[in-house]
Parts: sequence; C-alpha cells; structure tokens
Amino acid sequence: MGEMLGRILRVGKFEISESELLDEAILEIWNSRNSREILPFRKLKSLEVSDYSNWRYLLTPSMALDLANLQDLKVSNCATLEHVIKGDGADGLFPKLNSIHLESCSNLTSFYEGSSMLKLPSLKEITVNNCAAMVTFAYCSSREQDIVSTADGGGSEERHDIAIQPFFNNKLEVLNLEMLRLLGNINIQQIWHNRVPEMSSFVLNLIEMMEGVIVTEEGFAEEETTQKIFFPNLQVLFLVDLPKLKRFCSGNYIAFPCLTGIIINQCPLLKAFTSSPVIGDIAVSIEKAEKTSTLPLFDAKVAVPVLKTLAISSMEGLHKIWHNQLDAESFCKLKSLCVIGCETLESIFPFSIQERLQRLEELLIIGCDSLEVIFEAQGPVASYSQPLVASQPTSVETETKLVLPKLTELRLEMLPKLKGFCHSKHITECPSLMKLAVVGFQQLEIFALEFPSFQNTTSDEQLETRVQQSLFWINKTTFPNLEELELGMIGSQIWHGQYAGDFFPKLKKLELNNLDEQSVVPPFFFRSLPTIENLAVRYASLDEIIQCEGSGGEGRPAGALTQLREFLVPSIISLTNLQALEVSRCHGLISLMRYSTAKSLVQLTRMSISDCDVIGEIVACIADEVKDGIVFRQLKYLQLKGLPKLATFCSVECDFEFPSLEDIIVMDCPNMQFFSKGELLTPKLQKVKLTEEDDEGRWEGDLNATLQQLKKSIDGSNED
Repeated sequence: MGEMLGRILRVGKFEISESELLDEAILEIWNSRNSREILPFRKLKSLEVSDYSNWRYLLTPSMALDLANLQDLKVSNCATLEHVIKGDGADGLFPKLNSIHLESCSNLTSFYEGSSMLKLPSLKEITVNNCAAMVTFAYCSSREQDIVSTADGGGSEERHDIAIQPFFNNKLEVLNLEMLRLLGNINIQQIWHNRVPEMSSFVLNLIEMMEGVIVTEEGFAEEETTQKIFFPNLQVLFLVDLPKLKRFCSGNYIAFPCLTGIIINQCPLLKAFTSSPVIGDIAVSIEKAEKTSTLPLFDAKVAVPVLKTLAISSMEGLHKIWHNQLDAESFCKLKSLCVIGCETLESIFPFSIQERLQRLEELLIIGCDSLEVIFEAQGPVASYSQPLVASQPTSVETETKLVLPKLTELRLEMLPKLKGFCHSKHITECPSLMKLAVVGFQQLEIFALEFPSFQNTTSDEQLETRVQQSLFWINKTTFPNLEELELGMIGSQIWHGQYAGDFFPKLKKLELNNLDEQSVVPPFFFRSLPTIENLAVRYASLDEIIQCEGSGGEGRPAGALTQLREFLVPSIISLTNLQALEVSRCHGLISLMRYSTAKSLVQLTRMSISDCDVIGEIVACIADEVKDGIVFRQLKYLQLKGLPKLATFCSVECDFEFPSLEDIIVMDCPNMQFFSKGELLTPKLQKVKLTEEDDEGRWEGDLNATLQQLKKSIDGSNED
C-alpha cells in the first residue's frame, strides 16, 4: 500500500478501475466511506473512476470535504452508479473543483443527491455524455422522500420527483461555469429555470427528450410574456440532433450580448427561438402561431448584437429564418451564414435585413429543395434602396440595388427550385466577392446581361418569365473583383445575352465540372477572362461546352468554326495569363487546343490531362497555319494519364520547346507512339515517369525515343 499511495500522492492523480491492479488496502479506504480514512488523499488534484461496478454512489459529503484540493473529476462506464455524491451536508464541497466529466454511466440520475444546496464556486466545465438516466445535476430530496424511497425498495418516488426537475434547478449554484456540454443519450427535458450561469460555451447534442432549454417558473403558459433572460458571457452555442426541441426558451425576451457563433443541426421541431414569437406586432404562443403563420426562427425578441457566425443545417420544419422586425442591433455584425439541407425553407433573407449585412463575408446555401429566392421581396422596403434609373418605365420604377459590400465568398449548390438570387426588380452588387460557386442548376441560366425590362417594350409578364430563367443579372459593377469561379452540374446556358465588356476583369481560376449536353459556354465568355491563370474541366461533355459563333464572328465564316465543338477552347481565345490547366473525364474531347491557343500559353507552368476516352492529340494544327514552333517557356510539369486513344502530343510537323520541363508522367496511354514530329527540345528533362511515385523512370536519350521504347514494351507485353 505504501508504495502505491506514495505514487498517487506524488502525482496528485488517482485512477480507480476494475481493469487496474489496485492495492486492496487502498480500495478498502475508499469502500469504508470513512472520512478519517480518506485523509491521505486530501492533496489529490485529479480523480478518475472508470469501468467500476461495485458502488451506487462514489462519495459522501464528509469524504468530499477532505478532497478540498480536487480540481478534475471524471467518472465513466460505471453501470451501477446512481449518484456521484450522496448525503446531507453539501456546504463547502470541492472549493477548487474546475471540471466534471460524466460519461456512459447508465444508471446515473444525478451528480449530487441530498437536502442541502450544492455550491461549486470554481467549477468552469461540465461534460455529461451518454448518461441515459440522468435528468438533473443536483437532486435535492427531503428526509421524508428518502424514507419513502427506502421503504418501497425501488426508489420510484425519487425517480418521479427527479423527472420533473430541470437539469439545473435553484438548489445548485455554479456562478463561474464557462463551458457546458450535454451530449448523447441524456433523459432531460429542460435545462434551466430563469437563472442561468455566466458561461461562454454551450453544446447540446443528441438529447432525445428535451423540448426547451430554459423554462420559467410559470411553465409554458401563454400568459407568460414578461420574462427576460440573459446569457451575459455566452460566446458559442451548439444545438445538435435534438429531435424534440421546440424552443430555446419560454421567456418573452432573450439576450446574448457576447454570443459570436450559433450552430443548429438536426432540430426538426425547432421553428422559433422563443415560445411566444412575434407575429406582426403581437407575441403569441408557438402552438397558436403554427396554425396561422409561418414562424421565423429569429424575431425582435432575440438579441444577438455581436453574432458573427450562423450555421443552420438539416432543419426539416424550418420555413423562415428571420422576421421582418428584429432587435435593433441584432445581426449587424454577421460575417458568415451557412444553410444546408433545410428542405422546407422558401427564402433566406427578407429584403429589409440587407442593411444589417454590411459585414457579411461568407454565404453558403446548399441542398435546400424548396428554396425559391435568396432575398425575398418586401413591399415596404423601397426606402432602403435607391432607384437605378429615374426614366425607366412603370413596370420597373421600383428597381433597386442590393449591395453586399464585404461579401467575399458565395456558394449556391443543389437548389432545384431557385428562381433567382434576388427579386426581379433588384440588381445585386458584390464589390468584394472573390469566390463564386454555382452548382446543380438544371433550368436557370447563370448570368444574364442586366434586366431586359429596361427596354420599354418589355411587359411585367415577360419580365417575370425572363427573371425566372436567370440566376444573376449582372453588369460591370456586379463582380468586379471575382478571382475564382466554379460552375458545376449546369443544365442550361451559362451566359445569356451578347458580350458587352469585361464582367470578370480579375478572374484567375475557372472550374467547369459535370456539365451536361445542354450546357453552353459562348466563345465571348472566354474572351472576357483576360487574367485567367487556372482552368480546370472535369466530368464534362466537351462537344457541347463551347458554343460556336455565327457567321462573321471574329471575321471567320460559320463553316470554319464547326470543329470548335471538339476543342476545350476555340482558337480565337488567348490565355496569356493561364498558369495551370487541368482536364479530366471529358469523354467527348478529341483535341485539347488549336495551334494559336497553344502559342498563347506563355505563362503555363502545369498541365494535366487525364481520363479522356477519345482524345487523340493535345495540340491540333493545320499544316498551313504552322509558321514557327511553339514554346512552352514556363511549363515544368506535364501529366498524360488514362488516355487510351492518345497517339501524340501533336500529329503534324511542328517544333516544340520546353526549356523548363522537369517532370513528365505518361501513364496508361497505350497508343502513344511519339511526342511530336518536329524538332523537340527538353534540356532539363532526364526521365519519363510511369506513375506519380516513379522516382527511377525511363530514359532513352530523348523524349521521342523514350516514348517509342515504351510503346514497344507495351506491344511486346500484349503479344505475350
């Protein structure tokens, strides 16, 4: 005993577990429940009990008094444990206790059971995880209840009395609590009455029975409309997988003056933050409001003046996020909004909230099947904006601007019913937007040139039809600083209207993914990208991506442009700033580019072509147009992978120079016979790699000879 006790006292940590070989004398000290016997542990700072099934409770108050230096307490996987502390006399317990962690104790009903008030002045963190029977933290029973419980032998009266208490009742004082985590299967229905600790972080996850986080002393009565609740220090709030949660609180007003982040996930019944939301100018109960109106999650009764991040996902019953009337200072500092998988949501913002979004930097909307518009129209909000053109016809007199000055990233993905970003009579301007992703739109055109309604001949009916077909109506001030554009799973035209200038003057990266046969990119769209540096095309039917211009386009007859459908970019396109080019799974692509396009790639440093079933050559040239060679002066990396029909880099006699090429991978290209017919210069190249990990490679003196030898090796293997 002496040696083990000495080690425990030196370390200041005691671990009790059935899997640990503990000195029987030490366990006897604990089993005795004698406060005098526990005196050797008075300097203990950490106590961990796990996988131990011999006790219904761990400590008596008298034992706990002698653990005055205890800072951390963890109890896990103790199947028979019902209470951590049981007995009267809780005054002065654990003055230095900093954290409590309770996990997987299936019969644990409370941390403390006794008749006295429990005060834990230094407690900062509480974590309760997967304690299925636990409904309250401190169960304060009377002596009479103890007698009844003992007499009936089963404790049924005690369990029933516990069940009606909130998790934190008025017999518990934890004034300095900073973090509360309630996770997994816990049998609680509510957490507080009207008094809440001044904590900074609050996490609720997988609590099946909880209907409300805070309930006032009066309960959920409709008449209860005056209670005000404050979380003075709370900074982060997580509400995750709470299947019965209907409200956060039952008070009339709730304020979070320091809250910066809210994450709500899989709370299908949560439609309003308070139990008496505002409908019009009147506060009514949730039950009554659900019968007469679509409930907003946030209204004027919820104050979040410094909220920066809001993430809402998998909220099956949510129809509306914001009411038109909000607390005066709420949401004015919002920087990031993420909405994912809210199937019944019909819009994101009321237009009246736009003046509060001056700091919004990130907006991600994904997988909302019923969403029709990002910013809904509101009749009374005309005063928030300025008219665009004073002399417009009657049908567009109220057209206004929607300006999101700080928005830098916007992602709209898998929104099948979306009709537009904003109402038809508003134009959007995002002067700071740098990243835009639009994915999964089968009916909408993505970009259109301003409103056709600007023409006096356009009727309101024609305007509505036109607007339902276009996601963004743009001009030169819409996305002036956009650098990255991703377009994926687009089933209609990417651009509607004629080319009219540089709409994306700073675009550096363009990704085209999963474009089907109806997707069309007009040539002038590429001509409006003078600064493009990175172009990636994946899972695309390339014979339909590039739309040919009509006769006279760039001085070329229409018949001469018919083959442009076979190329990634037309020959009239110059990509002088392109630095990286990646093409994969484009099974309609026969050739990658024309001679003139290849000549323009003076900044290209990396090229990867992979998994294209029918591509036969990379650069397609007509002999008459080859006046001099092609120099890829900056190209350092070239990958040709999974190209079963590729025979050569270029099939006509054309000189190629690669003065910087150091890394070339040729993999699964069984028909590649040589690189090119003309003169070929690769002064830095010393090997051809067969895989990305192939450090040794193959080399026969030059690139053409090496490829020819590889072809012979492949043919020989096939013959064998």
